[in-house]
Amino acid sequence: MDFENHFEARGCGKRHWKGQQYHGPEMFGWVARVDDYRSYTPIGSWLRKYSDLKTIVDLKNEEARKTGRLEESLDKRVEAMDRNVQELEYEYNQTTQLLGKAEEDMKKLIQSHTE
Repeated sequence: MDFENHFEARGCGKRHWKGQQYHGPEMFGWVARVDDYRSYTPIGSWLRKYSDLKTIVDLKNEEARKTGRLEESLDKRVEAMDRNVQELEYEYNQTTQLLGKAEEDMKKLIQSHTE
């Protein structure tokens, strides 16, 4: 909770916010919790309007889902790249074979022409 400690040490934490009538130009900060979310203050109204109340377990589960989707997406991209590499290798091998055959035919042609 370095975020909260930073503001608290400067006298700009939640405790100081609640204890003052005039807040001045200073920036106050803390991590909003259930009491903030459910309060009937402008802060509570803003939190209810623009955010969701989540537990740590909810956040961990959400992060796990996002990580799973990212892994799945990356796996699909790797598979597509592997297929592309295989196709390129196949084309390279075909071209190399054709080039080898063309060189062989050319040598035979030159040899038959010189004889």
